[in-house]
Amino acid sequence: MRVVVAHTEDPDVDGAIDEIAEAGRAGLDGRAPVAALVYAGIGMDHAGLLRGIAKVWPGLPTIGCTTDGECSSTLCFSEDSAVVLLLTGEGLRVRTSVAQGLAADTAGTVRRAVGGLDGQAAPPLMIALGESLNVSGAGIVSALNACVPASTTVVGGTAGDQWKFSKTYQFHGDRVISDGVALMAIDGDLEVSVGVESGWKPIGRRARVTRSKGNLLYELDGKPAMERFRAWFGGHTLPSPEHPFAVFEEGAEDSYLRAPMPLDPDDGSIVCAGDIPEGAMVQVTEAGRDQILDGARNAMRQAVALYPGDQPSGMLLFSCAARKQVLGTRTHQEIEALAEVAGGTLTAGGFYTYGEIGPLRPGAHASFHNETVVAALVGS
Repeated sequence: MRVVVAHTEDPDVDGAIDEIAEAGRAGLDGRAPVAALVYAGIGMDHAGLLRGIAKVWPGLPTIGCTTDGECSSTLCFSEDSAVVLLLTGEGLRVRTSVAQGLAADTAGTVRRAVGGLDGQAAPPLMIALGESLNVSGAGIVSALNACVPASTTVVGGTAGDQWKFSKTYQFHGDRVISDGVALMAIDGDLEVSVGVESGWKPIGRRARVTRSKGNLLYELDGKPAMERFRAWFGGHTLPSPEHPFAVFEEGAEDSYLRAPMPLDPDDGSIVCAGDIPEGAMVQVTEAGRDQILDGARNAMRQAVALYPGDQPSGMLLFSCAARKQVLGTRTHQEIEALAEVAGGTLTAGGFYTYGEIGPLRPGAHASFHNETVVAALVGS
């Protein structure tokens, strides 16, 4: 297996296609690609980009989405760019599917997408890229878990639009849609490992979620959630992604993060960037920029330690837009930190998401994350 990355910052779609074709052909070295992942800034000509890729590699199974930032092992971190990951390898079998209608029927739409994979509902690896606005990312993942066995490693993220929260897009072939989920199933001679880490650490005591609905947190320990939050932080402090909640579901040893939004609803609730179930325990977390970068390193260390083969061919990266917001001018150091642990030569590509998808441990179903790095190593 080989993973090839082409990353262009050319704002002109024809120039971008030329760069992608040149870098892709050079990396493929005569091999035929079997799949493409395309991540692009919200301001690009997405339809033109996809048509151009289809012209260079006709019939190539392709999925992708818009982002909050793009990253690769060639240009590190960028915005308003396009990253194309090309996968090639003898014996790899790839199917893709897409379905629209998540806002009206999340579970049904996901079932249709999985059903469109022509029987490949239990491959070693599935990549899921979905809508993020007016749709529950946790709901997408829950629906996937109901259709796909835990033996399938599911990774991915929800689309972004550079912190505008206005409109995001998903790609399938040369189609550009919204309110959809695009899936890629990869079967055959494939080895996969995943590292999931954030860098944020819990502080203080835990509180029980006594009332919630979706991503709205109404009560903690029987009191209004905002009142409880301000008892911890004081005054008229607004919640912030800088202090996400660690969520411990009943009976679970692991936790995942939920980013609170800086809003102050009249009903005393806290709006989060993902669902929080009633009965779960939550704990406020904290981290500085150095700790966030250490989280990226630890995600890669996990993936390397769990990789079942000798040498991975590449890395699929999904990091959080909120991490980018907190890291600011140090965002590029996250990509450098991952490369540092990987040895500096691993081909990598990915994007900054509005929610990350990946399992907390091997053999587990995927979880939906905020403010987290999901690093997936692939090879054969």
